[in-house]
Amino acid sequence: MRIHDGGGTSRTVKVDQYNKLQTHGVSVTDGHFINETSGKFWSIAFQDVEVFAATQYVAYIKNTSTTEEYEISDVRLSTTYSGRICLEKVTGTASDFDTTIVPVSHNLGKNPGISLTTVSGSGIQGLSSGGILFFLQCDEKEKQTHLEVKDKIIIQPGQGFAVKMVPSSGAITGTISIFAESI
Repeated sequence: MRIHDGGGTSRTVKVDQYNKLQTHGVSVTDGHFINETSGKFWSIAFQDVEVFAATQYVAYIKNTSTTEEYEISDVRLSTTYSGRICLEKVTGTASDFDTTIVPVSHNLGKNPGISLTTVSGSGIQGLSSGGILFFLQCDEKEKQTHLEVKDKIIIQPGQGFAVKMVPSSGAITGTISIFAESI
């Protein structure tokens, strides 16, 4: 038996002798699907940000959109020291930063617009912690620490996220993977 699509596409689906539909499916992550369809999946990278004090913010992301939320799916970091890194919700406006980061789309054939403020620097000022989302322990120097955020860190419009180093001194390099979803 075959079931015909009622939408006028002339597509059919086969039903076997056990009354089960014969189907084929492919599962992909949200990020993969969004990257393939809209290209709204980016890397936000910072490199060799040196810190000379005990605790400092080194990377900051703020959602400046009113129509999209941004979801962090992946964080990769390496440091020149052994210590702790905090991923935090933050409030305030970043100041005293070194570099404005230009997010790079994972879909090299598309260049969709992005509504984020993204900066890095050794000791970003003007931010207050709204709470720690995750902390990462970097036990080996120069070894990549990877956090796959299965439940996503969702940055709603007007909200901010930051990476904070909690050791004495050293340098940090990192990449944050982020994608956009319409609200």
